[in-house]
Amino acid sequence: MKPEARLTQKFLKCISDHLSGRPECRKLEYRVAIGVQDPKMPSQVTFDELVNPDYNVKDHIYFYPPIDVYPSTHNRKKSDLQSILHHAIFKHYADELFDKSVDGSIYVKTDKLVPGVYIYQLSMNGKRRRWIRVR
Repeated sequence: MKPEARLTQKFLKCISDHLSGRPECRKLEYRVAIGVQDPKMPSQVTFDELVNPDYNVKDHIYFYPPIDVYPSTHNRKKSDLQSILHHAIFKHYADELFDKSVDGSIYVKTDKLVPGVYIYQLSMNGKRRRWIRVR
């Protein structure tokens, strides 16, 4: 397996592992777009990105639906909440993926990941889920 595929797999598993114990996330399908636009994912582009001529979707990762997590069991104030993407990139994969963050958008080294749209999909019987690449 190529290093990009291995890192992508580990990164997606990190996200799903963090959300697996939450009752509100049960039976919920997540969508992640790495370096591409996903036509089925709402609001991928912010106003700042629309007016910025240097905007490049290849530098972004998007997650839907938006879910916030606490950074640790010790930091549980409402002000500590951060998006699951922010948490996974900065807490677990900062050395491999972080490039820069501007206006709340997370820019990552997407050349280290396999670009595409991924869904954490339920099995036919609804008892298991797994990440699949749809595009």
